[in-house]
Amino acid sequence: KMVAAAVRKHDAKRGEKKTQMLEHKKLIASCAHKSKVYGWVDEKAYVYLLKPRLFGEMLDFKLHHFKKRAGSGAGVGAAWTNRLGAELVGLSKSLPLNPNSSVFFRCNAKNMAYAKMIIAAPPTTPYGYGLFLFDVYFPPQYPNVAPKVNLMTTGRGSVRFNPNLYNCGKVCLSLLGTWSGSPEEMWQPNQSTFLQVCVSIQSLIFIEHPYFNEPGYESSINTPQGKMSSRSYNASREIATVQWAMLDILKNPPPGFEEVVRTHFFLQQKNICEQIENWLKLPEHKNGQLRQYYHQVEIYKR
Repeated sequence: KMVAAAVRKHDAKRGEKKTQMLEHKKLIASCAHKSKVYGWVDEKAYVYLLKPRLFGEMLDFKLHHFKKRAGSGAGVGAAWTNRLGAELVGLSKSLPLNPNSSVFFRCNAKNMAYAKMIIAAPPTTPYGYGLFLFDVYFPPQYPNVAPKVNLMTTGRGSVRFNPNLYNCGKVCLSLLGTWSGSPEEMWQPNQSTFLQVCVSIQSLIFIEHPYFNEPGYESSINTPQGKMSSRSYNASREIATVQWAMLDILKNPPPGFEEVVRTHFFLQQKNICEQIENWLKLPEHKNGQLRQYYHQVEIYKR
C-alpha cells in the first residue's frame, strides 16, 4: 500500500493542465535546440522532462533474471514489507536525476520483491551517456541480507563491461556481498539502503578508468604501461557502449522504460555524437569498428 500510494502520488504530477503542456513543449523545443546547436543539455529541462519517469511501477515483468527464485516475496514477514515499502517510497523522492548521470527505477506492482532499473552512465567515462539495465531482487531475508542485482546489458552475454561487471551479469560490489571489502563497506542491515547500491554502482563502477578496478592493476596507475593498457581497455568498452547501451537499447527499449530511453537519447544526441567523434580521434579506434556504429547513431540523430 505504501508503494502504491507513492506511485499514485508520483503519477498524479503527470496530469498537466493546458498551460503546463505549453511549458512542456517550450522546454522540449528549447532543450532540443541547445542540444543540437550548442552541444549541451539544459539541466532544468532534462529534470523536468524525465522526473515523471524516474520512478514507477509495472503490473508484471515478463522477463526477469531472478524470476524463478524460491520465496520470491511470498510469505514474507512484516519487517520485510515495512522496510522495503519505506525504502521504495524514499526512492521515489531521492533517485539521482541529472544530465550527467541518473537512475530510473520500476517496481513490480504484483510483487515488490522484483524490480528493474536503468543507470545512465556519466560522461568522461567509456560508458558515457549509455543506458544500462539491471534486474533487482529483494530476498525474503531482506534487509538482513543484501539485495541481488544483475546487469542485463551484456551484449547477450558477449561483453564484460568492467572488471566488476561480468558478461553473465554478475555485479561485483562489496555492498552486495559479491566483492571483498572492509566491514564498513559491506551490507549493514540497519544502515545500508538500496539507494546506496545505486550510487555505489554509479561512482565505483561506471568510472573513467575501469581497467584499474582489476585486482593488482592499480599498482600500474600513472605508469606508461598502465596508461596504455587502460586506454586499450577503454576503447573496447566504448565500442560496446555504443553498440549495446545506445543502439541496441534504442531499437529494443525495455518495457516500462520506453519514454526514458527515447527522451534521454533525444536530449543527449549532440553530446553523444561529439563524444564518439572525440573517441574516433584516438589511435585505438583506427580499425574502424566504432565508425561503423557511429554512422548508425547519425541515422538516429536525423
